[in-house]
Amino acid sequence: MSEFDKNLAHPFDGGTQVEEIEEESLNATFLSALKYMRSSQVMSKEKGFGSKLKDLFLGPRTKPVHRNEHHKELVITAEHIQDVSPSSPANNRERRILELTQLVEKYRLEPTAPDALTNAVKDLLQSNDQHKRTVALNFIHAIIRGQDEELGMLRDYYFLLIFKHQFREDQPLLLRMLVTLTKDGHNLSYIDQQIGDLLVQWLNDYSVCDNKKDFLELLVNLIKYNSAFIDEDKAMELFKVY
Repeated sequence: MSEFDKNLAHPFDGGTQVEEIEEESLNATFLSALKYMRSSQVMSKEKGFGSKLKDLFLGPRTKPVHRNEHHKELVITAEHIQDVSPSSPANNRERRILELTQLVEKYRLEPTAPDALTNAVKDLLQSNDQHKRTVALNFIHAIIRGQDEELGMLRDYYFLLIFKHQFREDQPLLLRMLVTLTKDGHNLSYIDQQIGDLLVQWLNDYSVCDNKKDFLELLVNLIKYNSAFIDEDKAMELFKVY
């Protein structure tokens, strides 16, 4: 058995769950996958690159079934939007954002509400005050968690918020948001064309990332379930960076 096969067998053989894998094993698994992607055999044109990459991981490509079990709808009024917008007094604004953070995750929102609420707090993402950014990011994350399947094309909007965020110290929060948005790396609907760029960008920061294990788990799942969306150029960049 090759070294790659040994590394690969551990996380996925016998139904072992990804969350049970130690960081060192994940590290070795991901590096082995990148090396295998780099090989001329995998890059062969005889078989599509995406199809070859899928063969790195055992079992068919499947996606977990997620059902939104919200039964009650929270009506977001103009007053709600006003309370969390920049024109609201700072103390009142933060208090209302924190209150709504709990509600938007628990209740279903009408289709236009997620976009309206996010736009109302988006200015805080540019603040030099990390506390304000954290309040806003947690609020947006709660919207993503709570609305899940109802987001549709807004998934691309939230992905771009994560991708273009400029404050490196917020990376742990951004990573949790991306994990939620992609359903632990299983679902790239509406964001498949840009995910490779984000992976390369974040892999540059991997050595200083506070939660390397979570990042590697996401990378492994993204490759396992969405290999067709990682083209050869991005695969080569990932290998060089790693």
